Amino acid sequence: MRSLNAQLEQRVNERTKELQQVNHQLAAQIQERIHAEDALRQAEMFIIDKVFHVRG
Repeated sequence: MRSLNAQLEQRVNERTKELQQVNHQLAAQIQERIHAEDALRQAEMFIIDKVFHVRG
């Protein structure tokens, strides 16, 4: 019984570590997307600004 508990605890620890790594990767992806969205917004504003200055 102790062996089974130890095996189960080991599996839980391994899975916890895997999930922590995945969460870290997802957080990094979120930051990348936020950065990309910000860059896109800035590019859009730049283009809009140039279009209005050409028309004006």
